[in-house]
Amino acid sequence: MPNVTPVKYRALYELYPAKVCITENAEQCHGCIHGRIFSIGRPVSQGYGHSFYPSRNKAEAIG
Repeated sequence: MPNVTPVKYRALYELYPAKVCITENAEQCHGCIHGRIFSIGRPVSQGYGHSFYPSRNKAEAIG
């Protein structure tokens, strides 16, 4: 998950030790994430990430 917290505050919100990208700004982290995704042979989507099942209503999705 990209971290968009300003760099000077990230250490204060670190939930687990050795989190990646803690010293990088948002632009650097963006490039790093793209590189990680491409390294496993996957494309980076330009879409909004809508549900694969658009006809489902909320009641069906909950259970």
